[in-house]
Amino acid sequence: MQIIADFHLHSKYARATSRNLDLASLIRGAKLKGLNLLGAGDFTHPLWLEELKHGLTEKNNSGLFERDGILFTLTTEVSTVYTVDGKTKKVHHNIHASSFEIVNQIN
Repeated sequence: MQIIADFHLHSKYARATSRNLDLASLIRGAKLKGLNLLGAGDFTHPLWLEELKHGLTEKNNSGLFERDGILFTLTTEVSTVYTVDGKTKKVHHNIHASSFEIVNQIN
């Protein structure tokens, strides 16, 4: 099976994103672009986490979740901000979790 994925996604609860960015629109976009695995993004946001818990079905204890033929992995982004020689630097860390139990521990 060929995997075509995008792991750096955000939800409608992230700053500077569309209010329409929900699971249904992520799935539509994935199908349009030929993606079959998405990062669920922003699992640290409590409202989005509830939508993920109710909207995704775990697939065979694999750490992957499914809806409408698209696979998801539970992800969030943590931004590390630091200064070097007076210049601000930012590194975005994409964190993957294999279960909602682990997401709860991280949160």
